[in-house]
Amino acid sequence: LKHCSVSSSSHALAVLPSTVGAMVLGGAGAAGAAGSAPRGKPSSWNTAFQGRVWTALSVVFFAWVGMALRFGIALLFKDLNFGLTTSITLEPLCVKRTSASGYFLQNMLGCFLIALVTRHKASLNEHVAVGLSTGLCGSLTTWATWMQQEAFTVLHGEAWMAFVSLISMLSLSLASFKLGQIAGDGGMGLPLVIQRGQAGQAGASATVGAPAGAATDDASTGEESVGESSDERSSDEEASAVEDEWTLELDDAYPERELSPKRPSRGALVHCVLLGGTALIVLVTVALLSSFRHSEGLLCMAMAPFGALVRWLLAFGNPYTAPFPVFTLIANTWGCAVDAANAVLAGRADPGIGHDAWAAFGTGFGGCLSTVSTFVVELQSEKLGGLRVRGAYFLTSLGLAMAVMLPTYANTKC
Repeated sequence: LKHCSVSSSSHALAVLPSTVGAMVLGGAGAAGAAGSAPRGKPSSWNTAFQGRVWTALSVVFFAWVGMALRFGIALLFKDLNFGLTTSITLEPLCVKRTSASGYFLQNMLGCFLIALVTRHKASLNEHVAVGLSTGLCGSLTTWATWMQQEAFTVLHGEAWMAFVSLISMLSLSLASFKLGQIAGDGGMGLPLVIQRGQAGQAGASATVGAPAGAATDDASTGEESVGESSDERSSDEEASAVEDEWTLELDDAYPERELSPKRPSRGALVHCVLLGGTALIVLVTVALLSSFRHSEGLLCMAMAPFGALVRWLLAFGNPYTAPFPVFTLIANTWGCAVDAANAVLAGRADPGIGHDAWAAFGTGFGGCLSTVSTFVVELQSEKLGGLRVRGAYFLTSLGLAMAVMLPTYANTKC
């Protein structure tokens, strides 16, 4: 019996390093390295749990990146109001001067980036893709700050300006998302096709990036037309000047180039550059905030991951309410409630760490809990329904935000 116990202990110690190494690397072979999975806990459950942990860590890391970008852009453009020109402060109400510097450029950039991530999601690591879309883009954009400034503008008596600002921001967010889709398609290796048509007839076409030696029928036709008379050529040029229509589009039917076995995949290099660049953004932001003793910014960085994680967890409920994203609506409304409470509590607090903490609670936690990038993706999705359903989703989100913020700001005093 002693011999058996000693040998079994030696075997367990022998396989321990390989088991820990497999778990750290996050591979699917962790259970295999241990010899056999524990009873009652199948290897599939362990693998799924490890995947969730890695995804959560990715969301936390990229939430710092998104918060750093949003806060940095707000500081750089704090003197610009981007169309919200009211500077009235209603005392003793908790309504401050309005400015779009906290969300305008951030929402546009986040919608552009999430379109790029969506287009290239298949070529990205699963955890990195979720971190980029949920952590970075979701924390870079903010629905709560946008709605807060709209509520301030309404209470200033500028309802028309608030309406124009609302439509402008929505239109620019949708346009940025579409621009990101176009940029993402251009980076997928599909060649551009230049087509020329005359009154509905197929004209000349040229493919940018096509293999060398690929000749078109239009080229041979051009060579045969060299011997035409000058009168015929002049008449053809006059007709083509009126009827020719040039278009630039992507050739989806063009075969993709196969990766040469001698050429290594650039996926690992792209991931290294991506992670290294984003980590540098976080480090530089924290270093600058620390050197200037900007306590509000540091507290925003500390609270950002919690808002992003709550939003990520709420997103798991959207498949149960499909096609209507109820839990995105809950996250955005919750973020608006946090921002509403933040403005009141920060206004009542004395200048100092207390004021900065409440301000960071709204900007960091509430701002990262709400999102515009995911909201725009859902508005663009055909799964949501037709134009009426999408309009109802937008108006419901707007109505709930105003229902939370307007009474709070109109009835509380600082």
